[in-house]
Amino acid sequence: MVLEARGQLGVVHQHQHEKTGAVWSPATARLLSVCCCAACAAGWAAEGAEPARVRSLPAERVRALIATGDLTEAADRLPEEVRELLLATRQRHTGALRAAVLEAVGSGRRIALHGAVDPWVTGALPGLTPRAGTEVDTVVLPCWRPGAGTVDAVRTARARLPSTVEVGAYVTAVAAEPVPGIRGYVRELAATGAGEPHLYHLGLAGPARRPDLRVACSATEEALNVAFEASDVLTVPFATSNVRIATFRAVCGVVGRVAGGG
Repeated sequence: MVLEARGQLGVVHQHQHEKTGAVWSPATARLLSVCCCAACAAGWAAEGAEPARVRSLPAERVRALIATGDLTEAADRLPEEVRELLLATRQRHTGALRAAVLEAVGSGRRIALHGAVDPWVTGALPGLTPRAGTEVDTVVLPCWRPGAGTVDAVRTARARLPSTVEVGAYVTAVAAEPVPGIRGYVRELAATGAGEPHLYHLGLAGPARRPDLRVACSATEEALNVAFEASDVLTVPFATSNVRIATFRAVCGVVGRVAGGG
C-alpha cells in the first residue's frame, strides 16, 4: 500500500486550480505554507510561545520577500527558535496523521510512504518526520527531475533510514519533456541507494512514452542484479534478495508486454 500526501498540503497545491507554479521564491513558498490554524496555535502555546507573535513573524517576512521581487531567495530569516517550533508542530501533526492511517490499515501489509528528505517540503511527497522511517517499509522520494540534487537526496535518505527500510525513486515517463538518458539516470539512482523504482505512470504514459517505462524497468533490473551478485563481497547501498528480483522481473515483463517490447 502506498501512502501519498500524508502531511501538510502547503501553498503550492499541485492540483487542477494551481496558478502559482513559479511566482514564489523557495523561502516565500515555505513561509506561505506555514499553518496557523487553531490546533497549531494551541501547540505553540503549549510550548510557551505567544501565538499572535508566532503568526506575525512569517507574515512580516513574506511581505518583505515579496517586495524584493527575488524568486531565488532560499533563506526565510526567521528566528531559529521560531523555525524549530513551527517545524516541530508540523511534524507532530504529520506523525499523528500517519499513525492514524497505519492503525486503520492494520498489520500484514507492505507500506510505502511518499516523502522528501527536506523536512519543510509540503504536498504529495511531504517532508519526512524523524520517526517516519521506523514505521514503514519503503520511503519513496521525488526523482522526477534528474540532477545532482535528486541524487544527493537519495544518498541522504539511504544514510538516514534504517537498513531494513527500502528507498524508492519516483521517476516519471509522462513529463512535458521525456527524461533525457532515462536508462543511465535510473541506474545512477539505483547505484546511489534507490532499491525500488516507482514509475509514473503505466496507465497514463500512452504508447509514445511506454518505451521509457520499459527502459527504466530494465535498467533497474540490471542494477539490482549487479548489486545482488556483489553482495557476498561488498556492502551494497540497498538491500535486495532473490525473491525481490524475481518479483521485479515479473513486473518488468508486464511493462514490456504493455509497451510492446515482448
